[in-house]
Amino acid sequence: PDQHVYRISVIRALHGVGRDDDGKALVDATRVHFETLRKGGRLRGAYGLAAALADVCLECGYSDRAVPLYTEAISERRRLTRGAPGDGEVARLWGALARSHSGLGQTDLAVDAATASVVAWGPTYAQRGDALQVLKDVLAAIPDLAAWTVKFEADAVTNGTDAPIL
Repeated sequence: PDQHVYRISVIRALHGVGRDDDGKALVDATRVHFETLRKGGRLRGAYGLAAALADVCLECGYSDRAVPLYTEAISERRRLTRGAPGDGEVARLWGALARSHSGLGQTDLAVDAATASVVAWGPTYAQRGDALQVLKDVLAAIPDLAAWTVKFEADAVTNGTDAPIL
């Protein structure tokens, strides 16, 4: 029961047989279980647990569960690496968070996360390409890109901000 890899396999299997309510319930129970272990000091070296659970949530289409898990995983990774630049894993996590927000129709948050992925991209060309592809995918998923662009530009003027990546 304390093996997150086992739980992730069961979540994936439940999704595969169309039992998404059970899969989501197991995601929730897994979060509670491992948080209880962590608070009790019985969980050490669990880096990556939030990311692994978030990844299976995104894979299964549980974007509402993936968003807080990716947020936690990004924070965890940044603490671990002390915010070092050029971290491909942080870029990957930001990209997955962007896809999760996009899946929920949260366009502005998806674009913000996708641009964060570009800013954080890792040192290889492949990682850079992955970050840019996430941004392209998020922008392509916007139902009315022209209207969103007008709103984005108006907000930039109002707030005095800009996003050179876009």
